[in-house]
Amino acid sequence: MLSNKTLKLIQEKLSKLGYNKDKIKAVQIKLNKLGYKLAVDGIAGVKTISAVLAVQKKYKLVQDGICGPVTNACLNKVIASITPPKYVMDWSKYEHFKKEEFVCGCLKPNHKKYCNGYPVEVQAKLMDALMMIRTHFNKPVNITSGVRCVKFNASLKGSSPLSLHLTGGAADFYVSDTNIKDVIAYCVKLKGMGYIRYFYTNSTNMNGAVHINI
Repeated sequence: MLSNKTLKLIQEKLSKLGYNKDKIKAVQIKLNKLGYKLAVDGIAGVKTISAVLAVQKKYKLVQDGICGPVTNACLNKVIASITPPKYVMDWSKYEHFKKEEFVCGCLKPNHKKYCNGYPVEVQAKLMDALMMIRTHFNKPVNITSGVRCVKFNASLKGSSPLSLHLTGGAADFYVSDTNIKDVIAYCVKLKGMGYIRYFYTNSTNMNGAVHINI
C-alpha cells in the first residue's frame, strides 16, 4: 500500500522533472494498454503511481514510481509484444486485381493530393466478394473507387463521414460488357449468402458503377 508520505515525495519529484499533465496522460494510456484501467486525466494520483510501481516490480526495475527512460522503454516493449501486427493484404491471392486499382481518389488526375494513396488496406472479405463477381461473370471488374482518406472522402458530394471506403471495406465498380441489372441481381445473391452487407447504384453521380460494402 502506497503511503501518503511516499505518494507526496514521488509527486514532488515528478513536478521537478517536468512531468506535466500531457506526459502523465501518455503514461496512463500506456498503462491502460496493460490492463490497469486508469482515468486518463494527467494526474499522478495513487492509482497511477501504484501502477508504475507494479510494472517496475514485475520487470525488476528500480521502484521509484517514475516512468523514466528505462521504465518507458520497458512499457513500449511489453505493449509491442501484445499488440497484433498491422494487417497487410496478400494481393497474390487475387490474381485479377492490383493494389493500384484501389488507390485513394485524391491521387488521381485533377484532384488535390491529401495522402500517399493508401491510407488503409483493402479488407480481405471485400476482395473475396469482388473475386466472386469476377468469377461469376468471367469479365474484368473495374474499380472506380477504392480506399479513401478522410479529406478526400469529405470532398465528395453526398459521401458519408462514416463511409466504409475509409476502412477498406467498400468499393465502387462496374463489370465490363455487362448490364448493370445483371450485376445488381448477383449482388442480391451475394447479400443473401452473407458475402456483402449492402449494395446500391446511383445513376446521378456513380456513372453506372455499383457500390458494395461488407
